[in-house]
Amino acid sequence: MKFFAAILIVSSFLLAGCGSSSDTLNKSENQNLSNDSKSSVEGSSQPLADFSEGKIVSTNRTLDLVIRGHGFFIVNSASGEKYFTRSGSFIKDSLGTGVLTTRDGYYLQGYAIDEKGKVAAKLSNIQVTTLGLDSKARATTILHYSVNLDASQNTAGGPFDGSTLTNAALTSQFNVSQTAYDSVGNAHEIHTFFRKVAANTWSYHVLTEGSNLANYAAVAGGSAILQDGILIFDSAGSLTDVTAETTFRVPSHLNESGILAAGDLINPELGNPAGYIQWKGGSPIAEINYDFGQMSGSTSRTTQFGISSAAELLAQDGRNSGNLMGFSINKNGRISAFFANGVTQDIYEIPLALFPNEERLSLVQNSKDIYAENQISGSASIAESRSSGRGWIQSFAIEQKDTPKSSASDLNANLPDFSQGAFVNTTQPTDLAIQGSGFFAVNEPLSGSTYFTRAGAFVRDLAGQLVMQQSGYTLQGYAIDEEGKVATKLTNVQVTTLGLASKPIATTTIHYLLNLDASQPIAAVAFETTSFTQAAATSNFNTAIMVYDSLGNSRSVVTFFRKEAINSWSYHVLTMGTNLINYVGTPGGAVVLAEGTMTFNTSGSLVGVAPHHYSALDLDAQLVAGEMINPALAGFRSEIQWANGAAIVREMAYDFGQISQGTFSSTQFSAPLSVIVSSQNGRTAGYITSININPNGHISATFTNGSTRDIYEIPLATFPNDEGLKLLEDSKNIYSQSLASGRASIGEAATFDRGEIRSFSLEQKD
Repeated sequence: MKFFAAILIVSSFLLAGCGSSSDTLNKSENQNLSNDSKSSVEGSSQPLADFSEGKIVSTNRTLDLVIRGHGFFIVNSASGEKYFTRSGSFIKDSLGTGVLTTRDGYYLQGYAIDEKGKVAAKLSNIQVTTLGLDSKARATTILHYSVNLDASQNTAGGPFDGSTLTNAALTSQFNVSQTAYDSVGNAHEIHTFFRKVAANTWSYHVLTEGSNLANYAAVAGGSAILQDGILIFDSAGSLTDVTAETTFRVPSHLNESGILAAGDLINPELGNPAGYIQWKGGSPIAEINYDFGQMSGSTSRTTQFGISSAAELLAQDGRNSGNLMGFSINKNGRISAFFANGVTQDIYEIPLALFPNEERLSLVQNSKDIYAENQISGSASIAESRSSGRGWIQSFAIEQKDTPKSSASDLNANLPDFSQGAFVNTTQPTDLAIQGSGFFAVNEPLSGSTYFTRAGAFVRDLAGQLVMQQSGYTLQGYAIDEEGKVATKLTNVQVTTLGLASKPIATTTIHYLLNLDASQPIAAVAFETTSFTQAAATSNFNTAIMVYDSLGNSRSVVTFFRKEAINSWSYHVLTMGTNLINYVGTPGGAVVLAEGTMTFNTSGSLVGVAPHHYSALDLDAQLVAGEMINPALAGFRSEIQWANGAAIVREMAYDFGQISQGTFSSTQFSAPLSVIVSSQNGRTAGYITSININPNGHISATFTNGSTRDIYEIPLATFPNDEGLKLLEDSKNIYSQSLASGRASIGEAATFDRGEIRSFSLEQKD
């Protein structure tokens, strides 16, 4: 028996020693990684290796990695031999090439990932160098617009002149500028001009300076037109169609030769390159698409409301090149790189190796934690972490084995301190402190990862997003729509002064609470409605109010009152004829929207309001001065047809107290004629003027139109064990959750065990 055992040992020795080493590993195959190290033949005689999970210690280094569960990192020696380790404290090599190595010089292996996301099939050294890894430039192919165009603007007079940017501005009503990029990353300014050409119809004209184009041959300072077209809106101010159009190109003309003159429009029918955008320094581009919200999946929003034209957000899909700025490593071993041009992409995958009998791996000579496979351990099976029994990779941590237990005081000294600090009052509503338990959720803009903090000094960035002043991490919240519905997914909290509009509402009811003087004489002459001046001269009293159409345009409406008999008054609601699209009378004329009779009892109380007509009724829906809209006509002809593309108002109600039936109504006392209250239920559109944040984290916005509503909810996160949170590298107050902390529970502030949010305050710790 001893003889046969000796033969088996010698056979194992010979087989292990004769195994060849390979320079590369194919990801799809399990390779035999035997090598020439003396230690690789000792699997049968050395003590069993202990690969049970050790104590996990948090660090502040991205390259400190722990395998949570089964598996080994693959590393290469300087001579290309493959080994395995669970020791994950990696560094960049001393030569400055950015290659990741163990502390004793073994090279970490991974699969390279290209810009298209394709994972290489063979292992290689992982190289993360600031100078060597760039994000390539990309030419702009789409421009995104979120703008409001002022519905109250008159139709533009004269043609559009695109020969220079100055002339374009003089012959348009609004313009915006964006930066676009060519194929090599050169930046070029693009200017888009808007003109109102008809009700609910605007033209757009996209220009750039001729000097930006390789085929521009006209005078210096001239411009060329990349595209123009029309935007069509409905009567509610929503965009319904975007069309490339030739109608609005005069005096610009389609280029026919490929050599551009000032004001020429690039002609796509000329093909490549004459009909392409020939950026100077870059490759020709067939076309740029212009997204005003009409493209599938678009998040852009272009509106036409009756408030000043303004741009909310402008974006494009191009970029310049960018050097590597930093990186992160996720649970699947994916290394994500952050580049100076704002791009984030996966660049490597760190796989893990498993063995049939890992306890029999051979410890490499003169090493404490580098192992070689052998016949008894079996061959390595290499694949992505978290697959087929492999553990996951935790960054910012190291694994310690046989570490003496620390005293309670030593352990507490390393725990984060989240005890309540003192509050300091500030003048900014976005300075937030948490009174009680909880953390704000914040988003790292490059990786998109969510982290947690109690530091609440938030400021608005250029896009109106609330960000941490030092790090640029973006505050997370739940958006709330105009109906008060709270979204279910976290998003960046964005509070733009111009960007978040309160939608207009058309007026449908006018409320009056007034007193009509009972001592007034009965009117002696007929009521004259052809103008405001004549109406005032033939009535006892009048009051004006501003109403709004569906686009938010304001219209002045004047109501005239006449005493027709004892305890009986007539009312006449007039507006300027030019406010209506179907007015064909003389300028300055007025038309009647409604008339009726108000009846009072002997105590002066209002007892009845009835429609009645005193003025000439319109018969053909073509109004002239002094005519009244005829409620007896069919369809839209009996309705208020506001001009400027607004929706038709089927009926306007006039409430003197008889509709609302409140505690008070209009009266007829022997007291001066007076308006106690006048109001209406419409409004113009509005932009945010200020915000308020309550203890529950609800952000309430006040708009220029006087409306107020909640726009976001800022939630708070709590954890089973706050002290288990991990402080991010190079951060003083931003944390990530961990196994020790448990998963975040995110919900409304001031509910359950979550604290309250205090606006205009910051928390200070010693």
